[in-house]
Amino acid sequence: MSSLPFIVPPANAAGASLITAGDVDLTDPQIIYQCSYKVVLAPAIKEALRNYAPDFRIWEQSEYKPEVIGLYSFSARQSPSAIKGDFNGDGYMDAALSGRNKTSSVLLAVLSDSATSYKVVEIHQPWFDKTKIDFATPILSVQPKGSRYTYGDMEVRTLALENEAIGIQYLGRDRLSGTLWLGEIYYWAKNKKVFLNQWFGAPE
Repeated sequence: MSSLPFIVPPANAAGASLITAGDVDLTDPQIIYQCSYKVVLAPAIKEALRNYAPDFRIWEQSEYKPEVIGLYSFSARQSPSAIKGDFNGDGYMDAALSGRNKTSSVLLAVLSDSATSYKVVEIHQPWFDKTKIDFATPILSVQPKGSRYTYGDMEVRTLALENEAIGIQYLGRDRLSGTLWLGEIYYWAKNKKVFLNQWFGAPE
């Protein structure tokens, strides 16, 4: 069980849109989803987090906007605040966790040293003094090994993933309202032993 976190997906695991009470037409029967999920960390991961950042806690479902929960594609490997994948390519599952400490939002990776031990790497802490979820809070997703992404305006480039990677989604605003879009990817650079970042920007 050391390869977790294990994510218990909600009822709308297929990613069905969440319908709120204000959207219901009483003359047309509809299904209203009331979803919940829970992240359960393996003891070895909990210990690594305790040693690295004892005041860290993962964002809970109740802290996300209902639109995020309704639009998100849940699975046993991903939820908005916790995902698992082999990010460093050693054959063991790692975790990425979005949460907060006492003063700011923070994104952490818990990387396997072996099948039973882990080390914590702080990926990013850009949202200083933000202890509540807002539009800039990362929504996590697993990006599959071998995936290819094009980016750039004047010069088009391609990012090809050698391992699974950490995708950062954002809830659309204005013209992107009602969508989750992939804005960034963090991927492990084996030679540098750090996560590198590629920003894609909002879709047109």
